[in-house]
Order: sequence, then C-alpha cells, then structure tokens
Amino acid sequence: MRNETKKSGGDAYLTTGCYNHYGKGFVHVNRHVALGGAISGTSTIGGDQFDIAFQIWKDPLSGHWWLGMGLNVVPIGYWPVELFTTLSGHASEVQWGGEVLYLNSSGMSNTTQMGSGKFPGKGFRKAAYFCNLQIAEKNRSFLPLRDFQIGATQPDSYGVKKTHSTGCGEHFYYGGLGPLRSSSFRSDPLALVVLFFAISFVV
Repeated sequence: MRNETKKSGGDAYLTTGCYNHYGKGFVHVNRHVALGGAISGTSTIGGDQFDIAFQIWKDPLSGHWWLGMGLNVVPIGYWPVELFTTLSGHASEVQWGGEVLYLNSSGMSNTTQMGSGKFPGKGFRKAAYFCNLQIAEKNRSFLPLRDFQIGATQPDSYGVKKTHSTGCGEHFYYGGLGPLRSSSFRSDPLALVVLFFAISFVV
C-alpha cells in the first residue's frame, strides 16, 4: 500500500513517500493482517481466480482516512488527518493501479513482473485486474464508475486495458513482464510489487 502524506513531493520516492510501514504515520490496528505480508489464496494462470476487496474512506468525525479489507470491510488501520494537506478536507480524484519498486543497487531488475506477468490483452484468468471500482461519496454511498482514463508510464514493460462486463462493471486488466535486459546484466531479483490506491472522497 502506497502511503502518500504531505511530505510526498512527487519525486518518484527518491527522497519522499513510502510503502507499507517503511514510512511513519499509518496507524495499524489489526493484528491479523500484516501490511506487506504474503497473501494466502492467490490466483493461478488459467485456473481459479481470487479477489480481495479493499475500501478507503474518510471518517467524518475524526477526519482520519481508514483502510478496510474484505466484503465485511474489516478495519486494518488509518492515516491520521494530521498527515495531510488537501486530503484533510476531501479528495478530488481517484486512482487505482500497480507499481513496481526496484530494490537492487546496480540497476533495474530483469526479473520483476507486475501482476501475473501477463499483459492485459491476455484477459481473464491470465492477466491481473481491478474489478467493481466504486467511489465513496460524503454520505458513505458508493457510485460505480461510468468512465475513466487509463495510462501506463512504461508501456513496453507494463500495460493496462479498460473493459466492461456485467459482473465487474467498468474495470481494467494490467501488468506485464517488466523491462528486459541482456543476459550479461546481473541483478538482484528482490523487488516489491505494490498496488496503490488514491481514493477520492468527493464533496
């Protein structure tokens, strides 16, 4: 989970911003869910698919932004209102997507994939996806997306494809193999794949 606070300067995490508990601020309240931990029940290419439901909302009383998981929205923790500038009142846009953080010191990894490693054109049971995208309004009602824009910063390595279905509404597939390097390039395969959410609370 990407943690953006008022210290995030939009510099691609070179000096600001953080993931999971690498940065200070997020208050973790659920001892059964570990941020950055392994997830049990993962999808297989061509086989069973497993979904995880996430929800982020702003508490109208405290002003904290909460993270919940599962169909019953079990609270995981919150970002205190003091961390934010504009988000201390409300948000004006929403983003879903994927990021890959390279942790090696010698250059970009040649083994880091996003999602399942399949490009979005492969579709269901092969590519990773975000489904049932909704936006929370002030009264905690949820509106399905009617239209949204997509984009990829490294389209040769990772892609995204928008689509629609009765079961998922407006949704998208994403992912890819990652940047390819020559066989002489030695890299540390350790990398962190992160799904990020920047959720709107439109007033």
